[in-house]
Amino acid sequence: MKIRTPKYRKKTVKSAAGKTKVYAVMTYNGKDKVLGPYNSKESKKLYRRLLAEVHAEQTEAAETEISVLEIAIDYAKFARSYYRKDGKLT
Repeated sequence: MKIRTPKYRKKTVKSAAGKTKVYAVMTYNGKDKVLGPYNSKESKKLYRRLLAEVHAEQTEAAETEISVLEIAIDYAKFARSYYRKDGKLT
């Protein structure tokens, strides 16, 4: 299963006092992760680190996925050996 790559994006927040702050944000699994001030070295560095973690998770999940076809093939092998009576398929 392919998951979209989370994007580095800008989010503007206005405080109750009327001050405006601009943050770098990355959305993953439906949650926003604030990375720091938008376009700063720190926020870009954190984005690259989190992006590497996301790709590692996706790669690990892809390696452990099993398809329905693989399950069906394994069950068919099991059934051929299990459902026998006097050496014949039942």
